[in-house]
Amino acid sequence: MATLLILGTCFLVIVAGVYLVRLLRWEKIRKLQHQGKRVLAIVTSVQLECEERGPAEFPLLNYCYYIEAEWTDPQTGNTYLFKSNRLASSPKEYSPGRFVQVLMDPNRPTRYVMELPEYDE
Repeated sequence: MATLLILGTCFLVIVAGVYLVRLLRWEKIRKLQHQGKRVLAIVTSVQLECEERGPAEFPLLNYCYYIEAEWTDPQTGNTYLFKSNRLASSPKEYSPGRFVQVLMDPNRPTRYVMELPEYDE
């Protein structure tokens, strides 16, 4: 019975953690939608990362992708670099040279979200 209680508590903590992360992300996006600036950044690269899990004899390989893009502010000449969240599949429609929308905080350019409707959760 105690084991079941511990497992149930662990499950609830994990679910609450996932929910909290999503809630914080939605809040960030909501704030950027009201106060942010939408820019059109050029994709510079798509990075593939491979993560190996499990025992060495039978590793489980997980692949993920990241889109990297940049935008130069025409008023200041400052160039900003952006990186997408982790993507589970190859973003073929966002190859280098293509454009992607980024919603950024003009006062804190490190606060941004790359708008990828095809990959929204």
